[in-house]
Amino acid sequence: MIIIMGNIFLDQKRMKKIYKELRNKIRNKTVLDSEIIRDIECEKKSLDFDINYTRNNVYCSLLMRTIDWNREKLVEYLLMFPDINVNYKDYNGHTAFYYACLYGYIPILNLLLSHQNLDVNIQDKHHGWTGLHSACWNGHIEIVRELLLDARINILILNNAEYMAEYIARWRHYEIANVLKRIRYTSIIRIPNALLIHDIIRMIIEEYV
Repeated sequence: MIIIMGNIFLDQKRMKKIYKELRNKIRNKTVLDSEIIRDIECEKKSLDFDINYTRNNVYCSLLMRTIDWNREKLVEYLLMFPDINVNYKDYNGHTAFYYACLYGYIPILNLLLSHQNLDVNIQDKHHGWTGLHSACWNGHIEIVRELLLDARINILILNNAEYMAEYIARWRHYEIANVLKRIRYTSIIRIPNALLIHDIIRMIIEEYV
């Protein structure tokens, strides 16, 4: 099947084969990141290559696969693609950012946070969880620390059960919940200087995490 995308002819059958081969190499630890990057560089010269291709448009993207297998260098490479869909959702509504928070991969999380198009507050389909909810539930303190220092993070988002990340943390990781509670109180106070708020949040994190 060939689909016309603008002036580009995308051969779905060929792209499915390329994706399968790359996916298998990503999960094979004996294959170096440099080898996979070389393969992608060769393929992207073709008009029918799509870096955002996913089987049936519901499964994991290549970016998600690289995070699944903690391929930091490969994640950095993929994020340099101008047309990379960093916010692509799989069938569960999970994104690459969500997986980084779930697994607790700090270096990969920082790479994602540096991407200008990243949406850090996307909620999944089944639970309405954000990456912050997931990090809190799994007790990834260092991940939570990085997220709270990012001004884009909304700690007040409610999941489908109408719980904030703070209450998710309270069930299993009270120290994280304690930090979120103090930061929530700080966010209520009207402080005109954004840098001052950031400094206060940093002080709270350093004291309790």
